Amino acid sequence: TLTGVTKVHANPGAANGASTSVGALSNGVLWTWGYNAYGQLGLGSTTAYIQVPTSTGISDISKFKMGWTSVLLKTDGSLHICGDHTYGALGVAGAAAARTTFQQLVALGTTVLDFDICEGTIQAVAAIISSAGGRHLRTWGYNGYGNLGVGNSTNQTTPQTPSGTWQGSVEKVQFGGSSNGAAI
Repeated sequence: TLTGVTKVHANPGAANGASTSVGALSNGVLWTWGYNAYGQLGLGSTTAYIQVPTSTGISDISKFKMGWTSVLLKTDGSLHICGDHTYGALGVAGAAAARTTFQQLVALGTTVLDFDICEGTIQAVAAIISSAGGRHLRTWGYNGYGNLGVGNSTNQTTPQTPSGTWQGSVEKVQFGGSSNGAAI
């Protein structure tokens, strides 16, 4: 039984719910269960279904979202990702098709302020980072409709910087639907 639960996130999965992944912060530690065919629960395996909440052992988390690609933001500002890399959502060029443990996306450093993911079967990630020039948006992953805002429709395997006069003052990012663009 989980106690001291402060946050829960369940991605909607497929229409029948068969591919739902769930995470919960219990006493400050991330516990995950559900669909795991891509290693998105961060437990070190691709066992298709984990039927009981299992500790990842990861703490100091300020935000997390579960999906075929799962992402967590630690309190030190570092972003960690695991799961499916079909469209580049792990943010690392040349990465394996899946990653089964949460690993830091080093390209962003420890300056991440917020993030969002496209949930479901199409994976993309957007993050707000802090730099000397203010708060900037970085995007990567699925880009079939140009939804990452980088001027093309090629999937992006590393964080990219969309152009816009709003760069430097980004306050919030949110994806819409399973393959829609990010709003800032």
